[in-house]
Amino acid sequence: MPEELLHVSTQQLIHGVGEYSDDIDHLFVQNTAGLDVIQIHGHRNLYRLPIHAAERSYNLEGQVEFGGQLRVLKITADGIETHEIDNPVYRASEKKQSAAVQPDISLDDFLAHLDQHKYVQELKLPHHISSFNFTKKAFSERQWDDVNVKARGLFVNMVSKQIVSRSYNKFFNIDERPETRMQHLVNHLQFPVTVFDKANGYLGTVGYNEMEDELVFTSKSYTSHVKQNQHASWVEELFYKTFDDVQADYIKSYVRDQHVSLVFEVILPEKDPHIITYEQDQLILLDIVKRQLSYEKAPFAEVKRLSEQLGISCKQKVAVFHDWTSFYKWYQAVSHDDTIKEEGYVIEDARGFMTKLKLPYYQFWKQMRGIKQRVAEKRSSQKYMNALQTAEQARFYTWLLEQESDHVRNSSIIELRSHFEQSGTAQLNNDEINA
Repeated sequence: MPEELLHVSTQQLIHGVGEYSDDIDHLFVQNTAGLDVIQIHGHRNLYRLPIHAAERSYNLEGQVEFGGQLRVLKITADGIETHEIDNPVYRASEKKQSAAVQPDISLDDFLAHLDQHKYVQELKLPHHISSFNFTKKAFSERQWDDVNVKARGLFVNMVSKQIVSRSYNKFFNIDERPETRMQHLVNHLQFPVTVFDKANGYLGTVGYNEMEDELVFTSKSYTSHVKQNQHASWVEELFYKTFDDVQADYIKSYVRDQHVSLVFEVILPEKDPHIITYEQDQLILLDIVKRQLSYEKAPFAEVKRLSEQLGISCKQKVAVFHDWTSFYKWYQAVSHDDTIKEEGYVIEDARGFMTKLKLPYYQFWKQMRGIKQRVAEKRSSQKYMNALQTAEQARFYTWLLEQESDHVRNSSIIELRSHFEQSGTAQLNNDEINA
């Protein structure tokens, strides 16, 4: 046995270590790297891993009491044999039905729901349009239900009582909500599951207002008619920069006749830099969403067809998984890979449920953007530096403190990252020359 096992307290040996949701198969492999040690265990398998769950870990929990398998491992002189025996005798679990807004609810009744909801706000805009969105309090207090998740990017003409633009329902990151935690997803994802790339800009939509017979450009609860909101105005500006008159007329007839909104990722490297580096302004077509209360969108094949016809990019399909094991292996690989220089992925199952995965590279530099803000506002301190968790975080923080404060304040995190990486390379070259 590893010598370190003798230093584990009796309390931990009896009651366990960590959380029940910890993936102890992959954690074991990480924590015993380089050691010739094999783990064999039962009891925990929230993520439905196969019996040979990881490189040196065998998991004998096969949900036998729920109609799964009795797993057997046999050690012989020739090595390890594994067997699984199906159990056809079990009691099926009862599924609870969650309360939801009725799918056939009228727009008037739904607007009444919105009006009475403490976590929904209405913003009155020009041309009789109101936008509805969840409040900051809903976000900070994590108060979500079937009403305020629909109140996200919802724009309604309050005279004609028509939805003029519609985006996604609010959906959440993996582990952000109980329903997006891995221990929930393993039981509720319906396969096949499709993974799309997630571009790093901001969301903009193009809808249609029948009363004015015009396209409606929206972002962040505003239309482009509200000039003090730049993001919606930038959507309109980039739209007419991207499409000629013939294309714009075609899009207008398309969203009018199909009763849909076009949902775009808006990339503006100069005006609105985020975390990931882009070379040019662009609209990326994400989805075609019907302008109705119940969320429904066009198939990806239609998104791809329309983007090709218009000569623009659309979201990219990364992978399709037909079972939990292959999906979870992919998740384990990418969620620990800091070489993927993208924001992340959108994961969508067969019934349309969506969740998001943010990647390590993006998460790291998003955190560094917060550090940059603290340094620019001169709120940095030794206490804050001591709270940094990795050497790379501390190295970037130290480098920031050495820069001119105006340079830090006026530069994006993308520009600062580039300068930081260049300085690191230069230092490395000097060290090699001196050696």
